[in-house]
Amino acid sequence: MKYFHDPNRFPFTKILKEHYPQIKAEFDRWPSFLKRTMHQGYLVDQGQWKIIPLMNREKPIHFINWFFPVTASLIKKIPVYENLTFSTFKPNTKLTPHNGHTDGIVRVHLGIHTNSRARLYVGDESHSILEGEVLVFEDGAQHYSENLADTDRTI
Repeated sequence: MKYFHDPNRFPFTKILKEHYPQIKAEFDRWPSFLKRTMHQGYLVDQGQWKIIPLMNREKPIHFINWFFPVTASLIKKIPVYENLTFSTFKPNTKLTPHNGHTDGIVRVHLGIHTNSRARLYVGDESHSILEGEVLVFEDGAQHYSENLADTDRTI
């Protein structure tokens, strides 16, 4: 079974790629001490995973329009049915293999800050996450990510 999809099949991925510089600039302005740490044991096998929640269950988080205006305007143009976050793996972070909540949901990753040792594994396939590029994959399949570099990886 093929778990990764051609991003060009999803029109909103073009919007994300076109606005990548603005999305990255908004992320870079956010103070690092305000990023929420996901706790060891909640999918985190090793290292540290930090997130900035932007949308949860189709509802924007209250601060998104103030601090991430471009990103907030783009969200209105893309279908979000579960959640939306900026997600940072600190160096040497690895998630535990897991499955999403249900089949039929695709997850989309836009590379914000990446490196050659950041990878996404879905089923028996894997891909690097490149800056400004989009990966689309089946959330219901077993998957995990890792960042084995000495720099952060943010999607």
